[in-house]
Amino acid sequence: MKTWHLLLSTTLLLPLFSCQYVAEAEKKAQKINNYEVAALQLAKENRELKAKMQQMEFQIQELKTANSFLALQNQQMEKVPAKVKRPAPLRAVASVKTEDPNDLVQMKVYQWKPDQLQATAMEAFDQEQYEKSAQFFQAFLEQYPNHQKIDDSFLFQAGLAAYESGNHNDWALKDMAALQEKFPKSQFYRGAKMWTALTYLRLGQNDKFFKVVEEFRQKYRNTSEWQILSKHYEKIVQKYK
Repeated sequence: MKTWHLLLSTTLLLPLFSCQYVAEAEKKAQKINNYEVAALQLAKENRELKAKMQQMEFQIQELKTANSFLALQNQQMEKVPAKVKRPAPLRAVASVKTEDPNDLVQMKVYQWKPDQLQATAMEAFDQEQYEKSAQFFQAFLEQYPNHQKIDDSFLFQAGLAAYESGNHNDWALKDMAALQEKFPKSQFYRGAKMWTALTYLRLGQNDKFFKVVEEFRQKYRNTSEWQILSKHYEKIVQKYK
């Protein structure tokens, strides 16, 4: 008799236990699903943050490259007499007609001396007036091509000003090439190669860009210049292929 009651009780309770088991299983499944959704969302947000961080790192590396040069340049400027550092701007000569309004140098009008050209170019660079800086550097190189002041530092800043102006890619390539040819042991040598590559990239000359990048990949992987170039490389390599 007891056995019959026990079997009856078990038979009646099994559906109840089964329903509770299914309900618990569904709850657990829902929790797992919620965790997966949350994990996917977090993964997406993590990827977006990582992309933003990489972009910021790239910008920081660019700034570091430029700032390291400016720091060295400022040290050199401290050795130059004050009157050469910041020459007083000359007023326009009314009797001389300006032929090209885009010519910021006006060499025929002012007959700039080498120290004046260099000081004005550097001052404009410090003030981020890159078009003016590039023109004064270029005028120096054209008017005084054999001057002793044209060293690796001069060529690097001239090329950088030309690049940053956005209007004189040919000057940037020429100045950086001159630096690499004349000063292969310069501390600005890798920087000149990097800005040459970035100029090629701006001009859409991807084959030349990747040639420089490949050289960096093989020789200069542990440098800040490689970190900058590799960011560009990773973004366009698939399209290029």
